[in-house]
Amino acid sequence: MSIEIKVGPSTWTIRPLTLRQLISVEKVLKNDDPPAQKSIGVLRAALARDHIENIMDFDGLEGSFTELDAAATAILTLGGFLKPNVTNEADH
Repeated sequence: MSIEIKVGPSTWTIRPLTLRQLISVEKVLKNDDPPAQKSIGVLRAALARDHIENIMDFDGLEGSFTELDAAATAILTLGGFLKPNVTNEADH
């Protein structure tokens, strides 16, 4: 299952992560960087396979922390680091 993420004007389709990408994400999560830097690291790891050209000029990307956090959360969920947020229809 692929996901679509959006940060600023850019949208990417992310396929299920490879083992190499999972290891890269795990390393990002273990470091002591601030939250925005961790989110950027997660995004870079997810883009590394199919969108390498976008990583090279990543620092010039315009976007909000809210978008960056949502993208990182979606990637972490895709990779199994977070449980999916499932809404129970009976609760509505």
